[in-house]
Amino acid sequence: MIKVSVLGLKNPLILSPLAEITIPPFRRICAEFGAVTISEMTYAKGILYKDPKSLRRITRAKTEEKYGIQLLTNSPDDLVNTIELIESENLSDFIELNLGCPKPKITNAGLGAYLLTVQNHILLKELLEIGSTSSKLPFALKIRAGFNEITYPEVIKIAEKAGVSFITFHSRLATDNYQISAKWGYWEQAVKYSTIPIIANGDIRSYDHACQVINQFGVKGVAIGRSARGNPQIFQKKPQLSSQYVYDRLVQYMENTEYYNLFNLRVQSSDFLKHFRYAANARKNILLMNKPREIIEYTREMLGEH
Repeated sequence: MIKVSVLGLKNPLILSPLAEITIPPFRRICAEFGAVTISEMTYAKGILYKDPKSLRRITRAKTEEKYGIQLLTNSPDDLVNTIELIESENLSDFIELNLGCPKPKITNAGLGAYLLTVQNHILLKELLEIGSTSSKLPFALKIRAGFNEITYPEVIKIAEKAGVSFITFHSRLATDNYQISAKWGYWEQAVKYSTIPIIANGDIRSYDHACQVINQFGVKGVAIGRSARGNPQIFQKKPQLSSQYVYDRLVQYMENTEYYNLFNLRVQSSDFLKHFRYAANARKNILLMNKPREIIEYTREMLGEH
């Protein structure tokens, strides 16, 4: 087990997975700015059955020096078989089990954050023991404070007994919306009684803020999700490159891949423009564009003006 550091790193900054956002080209550029990267959550069955979309989602870029695959499953058999496949094909440096996704589609299927409920703790214990003992790679968790009530103290105890390597802790309930602020005090409490390294996640807005959280709460690292959207340079102390240049590089990484399409270009381009006062209008304009080059040139022009 990893106790002193996480993945051999002191205070890593991690790109937190976001569905349809942290696609491989975006992960690639975040890794260049220093982020540890993790795939979008991917069904274990999708990997086992060689589903093309699942395999694209977990494809590792050359720049992803520290990279993990985040699995979504509630099946002990699928978990152990997927771990075996990941290790045999050398697909990642660590494996993370998703216990944090709050989407009804996921939780209604008994997956993600629903596994944090008290009635699922026997199954959770089995999953974590299998994950920790069958994996030669570090086996980690992504959790929330609970599903609809606080259960993270019990979940951390189960994880300790199982031998989990580290825990990324999003300090909201699954039933909380993002208008409710993350409860940072949960990190402090978790660190006090956990022998497992805790990674803080939730409402972390900048590199300096990440450093403040590490120093204030004693966590072993920080995971950044929404604040990294359109801002890959958040993982370094001071941005060195223009947003236009970074955007151009992202587009370059998207070209000649399955991710070079209207949906992904609309999402990524809107994200790069979101911090400007004209963001809402720009998003509307982008949604009306039906050619990739049109979206790209419009976004480049808008970024170049600011």
